Amino acid sequence: TVAAGYIPAKSEYAAKLAFCFGVLKAEKDPQAAWPQLEKHFERYNWIHAYPNLAADMFALWYGGGDFTETMALLAKAGYDVDCNGGLVGNVLGVIRPVPQDWAGPIGDLLETYIKGKERLSIKALAEKTARLARK
Repeated sequence: TVAAGYIPAKSEYAAKLAFCFGVLKAEKDPQAAWPQLEKHFERYNWIHAYPNLAADMFALWYGGGDFTETMALLAKAGYDVDCNGGLVGNVLGVIRPVPQDWAGPIGDLLETYIKGKERLSIKALAEKTARLARK
């Protein structure tokens, strides 16, 4: 909810965010909440920001900080799952380390299409990012 404070209060995005929070706070059961969110955003394309906002919030809310459960809820929601998985996985990874059964198969390797940086150490990249953020 802290991040929500950075959204302009009178924006359309803030209204969609408030709708999602309203549903999530009102429903204890994810199976009751998701159909409401899905119905509200059905007019938007699957890659539009609003239904994906709903999917991200839904998974984070009902996943309770459990990485596997959160990712499962996100996958079941559908929409732009690769982008949503990246965003939600990053949020959870900041809170606590990604479980070894998820991180282990990837190891410490990031492969890119950036010339001269095709293979990077994830640990070294994270350390460099943190170092630059402190400057």
